[in-house]
Amino acid sequence: SHQLLVRHSTFLRHRLWTAARMKFGKRLAAEAARCWPEACLDYKAIKRALKHDLASGDATARTFLQQLRTELNKVSRFYVEKAGTLEATLAQYSNPAALSTEQPSALRDEIRQLIKFVALNYLAVVKAIKKR
Repeated sequence: SHQLLVRHSTFLRHRLWTAARMKFGKRLAAEAARCWPEACLDYKAIKRALKHDLASGDATARTFLQQLRTELNKVSRFYVEKAGTLEATLAQYSNPAALSTEQPSALRDEIRQLIKFVALNYLAVVKAIKKR
């Protein structure tokens, strides 16, 4: 009876842990789909790389680290490009009289999206590293 309870408890903890993991991956995919999905960190690819390392017994996690670097470079390149575009757009707003009311609002929305993009990808990196 006690052993059955312990096994059931272990099983439930594993299920909850797995469900929490799945929730983040799904949430990340849903959030990424709203803005720039091609530029977001591919969390599933990183998890696959980690599983590959575990299955092959690679304690150095070479595949995981390589995939993580690839994804970080992709996110970083996008951020630098997007931030540069936003800075150039902002520089055009030096003459407030020439602006329509929609232009600052659109720029503000894009800046908010970029901030959300950074936060989401940061969280994905932290979660991925914790898995290792």
